[in-house]
Amino acid sequence: AILGGYAGELLASLSFGLFRYPEKFLFWPALALPLLAAWGLERVLAGGRRWVQVAGAAGLLFVLLGAAVRVTAPAVLAGAGQGFERLGQARDEALALLSFQISSWTVALLAAGAALLVAAWAISRRARWSAALIVGAQLALLTQLWPLVVTDETAPYKEPAPWAQRLPERAAVLNTALSFPPWGPDPAYVLESGTRIPLERATALDLDPAPGVLHGLTYPFAPDLEGMQSPFFSLMLFNLPRLKGPQRVNWLRVLGLDAIVLFEDVDIPGLRLEDRAVRFGVESRLYRVESPAPRAWWPDEVREAQSPPAALWAVSNMPDPIASVVVSDPVEHKPGGRVRLLSDEPDRIELEVEGPGGLAIVRRAWQPLFEARTEGRTGGKSLRTVLVDLNLMGIEVPAGKHRVVLEVPAWPEIAAGVVAVLVLVGAFFGLRRTV
Repeated sequence: AILGGYAGELLASLSFGLFRYPEKFLFWPALALPLLAAWGLERVLAGGRRWVQVAGAAGLLFVLLGAAVRVTAPAVLAGAGQGFERLGQARDEALALLSFQISSWTVALLAAGAALLVAAWAISRRARWSAALIVGAQLALLTQLWPLVVTDETAPYKEPAPWAQRLPERAAVLNTALSFPPWGPDPAYVLESGTRIPLERATALDLDPAPGVLHGLTYPFAPDLEGMQSPFFSLMLFNLPRLKGPQRVNWLRVLGLDAIVLFEDVDIPGLRLEDRAVRFGVESRLYRVESPAPRAWWPDEVREAQSPPAALWAVSNMPDPIASVVVSDPVEHKPGGRVRLLSDEPDRIELEVEGPGGLAIVRRAWQPLFEARTEGRTGGKSLRTVLVDLNLMGIEVPAGKHRVVLEVPAWPEIAAGVVAVLVLVGAFFGLRRTV
């Protein structure tokens, strides 16, 4: 796992993308190490004098190393202080970090040595409680992980941030400090203490996803770090830093963004400054996006793009990206239609569409899993779904008034569940035959 972390791209190539993160290798050690540890503990308890000598010698070695680190710490810090002179004001912070690291090494070495000495004594006693004492010493070492456990009171996060309260329900927002790739200045917060708790409370006020999603905020520009997002969405996302301000605003409107938090003053048509605040030396600004895309609409014009890059360019430079949209396949579209959103659930969307025929658009990520159809007394008719503006879901609707349902069918999940049950039953009978 550690080696995989040093060569992530090689690891991803050799595993065909399965192990892009070395943490995934932890499954196998977590499965095998408890069995190996139990087997090894039995060998140790039955091994006698040799294991007492090994554990005792290792314990003394760690204790001596811990003492050596502690004794040499003043000299190391003095030499480092001279080397850190070039850092200027950051010198004291660097020295404090090094001092903390040396203290951590000292504690870790002394704790490991003490645990090994306890294990050696427990082995030599060969009592019933020897195994429990050894396991207890090992568990005690886990207390060194306590700095990783960061807790905070929930009270500051229970209510929506003041800026969030000024936005409509289920507002779509973006904090550019979290944009990936970055296309704005990175805020340099000045923290007076080593804890991140004040910073987390401050960034929550700047509409960060945590805890923004708990209060109904949505984040349509957030990348999927597991790589599950559409490649067309990635094309837009990774080109945003290269676009000019008005071109970016087009995409903010297309994805229905209501507000954006910036860390610089901008004068871009389509963005209106709402408020500003200073948090830990950083000034943040809340801008409202004017005329974002509604949750469902009927455009005036549908254009065809010959390639995804052509669609990216067309939307970026569209005078009005809501009135005119871009598709990958030709669609016979006439202006003057009307779309009313009846219900909007994760796996099912209902629309009332009336018009001369053409494309109804839903502000929802395009996914092939969705199937569209009309519903009525005379039965339903399947409708074609179309990728719109590299991101959104379009439905080709015939002329007239229709009730349109966009839904993810349940049969793939049912089929997968049936297969899983059959495999489980087969494994159970196979296990009975081998026992």
